[in-house]
Amino acid sequence: MDMNASYNKLVTKHLPKAQIVYDRFHMQSQFGRDVLGVVRLDEARRLQQQDQGC
Repeated sequence: MDMNASYNKLVTKHLPKAQIVYDRFHMQSQFGRDVLGVVRLDEARRLQQQDQGC
C-alpha cells in the first residue's frame, strides 16, 4: 500500500495481524522528498554562500 498514515491506521485497527508492506514507488518518492530534497537545498545554499564570498 502507499504510505498514507490513514491507510496504515485503518489496516492496523481492522487487521491487527496483517503485515504492512509499502510499495517501492511510494518509498522512493518519500525518500526523494525527505532526503534528496534536503541535500539539494543544502548544496544550493552552500554554493550561494560560496558565490557571495567571491
